Amino acid sequence: MKKYISILVIPFLFFACNKSSKTKEYILQSIGWKINIPDKFTVLDSTKMAAINKKAMDSANRKYNTNIDFPYKTLINIIDTKNKQFNNLTVTIAPYKHGKEYLQEDSTKSIKPPFDLLKSEFPSSKIDSTSKEEFIDGLSFQVFKISFTYPNKTVLNTTTYGKFYKGYYLAIGLNYTDPKVGSELKEILNSSKFIK
Repeated sequence: MKKYISILVIPFLFFACNKSSKTKEYILQSIGWKINIPDKFTVLDSTKMAAINKKAMDSANRKYNTNIDFPYKTLINIIDTKNKQFNNLTVTIAPYKHGKEYLQEDSTKSIKPPFDLLKSEFPSSKIDSTSKEEFIDGLSFQVFKISFTYPNKTVLNTTTYGKFYKGYYLAIGLNYTDPKVGSELKEILNSSKFIK
């Protein structure tokens, strides 16, 4: 059996050998996307992760007296994975009309404000950012990358891929501090397939 994920995130598990490591194949039915997650990555409860993310942002808004807002009522966490602390892959979708509000013609909207808060917390830190177009299985995505260097020299890399697709705004987020895990996360994306 394969693991199918729809809006309701209904699981059916499929194990397959992929060379030296096992993977689980997930099919995100709402957008027709197949992605293989290595067993070394823990797949998290998306509903719980959405609640945790909202709680964290609400807490940051209170602490810094800001009003960073995300469309939590329409943004749907499809899959969340992690490998060690600070290394994860998150996939969310928002219905098209709400996706437009989410993007607001600016692919930096979803990740820049939290990094601004980090910068205010760690003034001696360093932030670098780039944006470009990249392709996953032949489909074009807007990509925004931020590298945040903490005072202790730990580097947090965040890459967000965004695209309007099949009635949704699809957002894929990669976060990592371990370059090796970062390469594995990118390989997960590069080997994924869209059912066109």
